[in-house]
This record gives sequence, structure tokens and C-alpha cells, in this order.
Amino acid sequence: MINDEIFPMNRGTTFYKCDPSKNAACRKTACQNECKFTTHPEFSCDGKKYKFNVMTWEFEEIKE
Repeated sequence: MINDEIFPMNRGTTFYKCDPSKNAACRKTACQNECKFTTHPEFSCDGKKYKFNVMTWEFEEIKE
């Protein structure tokens, strides 16, 4: 079973592009690798919402 806090993509969670300078809660251990998104809107760099598409394995902007 996958832990939703570590891997929240399987829940249909809303994601935001992360601004590491705003994100004081993150340990930033993955920023230099692949981590560019957060589930916290207050750390967003552009205010846009994204979802993770499990079919393409990519993030897609949510158009509202």
C-alpha cells in the first residue's frame, strides 16, 4: 500500500508549481532532482492548479 502523504498522486490531489523560496515547510531534499510541485497553495509560484495524469505520468494544468 502506498502512503498518501509521501505519494499523493493516486488520490486526485490538486498540485501547485512550487516556489522553494516560499516553501519553509519542505526539507528541499528533492528540489535539485525531480520535485517541482507541492500540495500547498501558499507555496505556489504561479497560482495555477495542476493534476497528475496517471496515464501519461505528467502534470496537467487544471482549466477552470
